[in-house]
Amino acid sequence: MWGLNTTLPVVLNLALVGYEDVIGTASGLFSFGYYLAISALTYGMSLLHTGSNTRLPLYMIMIVGVMALSYGFGIRSKAV
Repeated sequence: MWGLNTTLPVVLNLALVGYEDVIGTASGLFSFGYYLAISALTYGMSLLHTGSNTRLPLYMIMIVGVMALSYGFGIRSKAV
């Protein structure tokens, strides 16, 4: 948690270069979106949790599959 608390402000600072006049609002909106996504993922994990030992590996396989598909369709297709 310490790394997240120190990294997020630095990343937001770098992302908002050139937007100094609205940096407070933009930083707040980015932080809100980030924590909203984390909350949704945590809620999704809680719905999948049934006490079984097979749920976490299945969840991780699902995440890897989504990442592989997003790479295959999005990132790799833009490469020259």
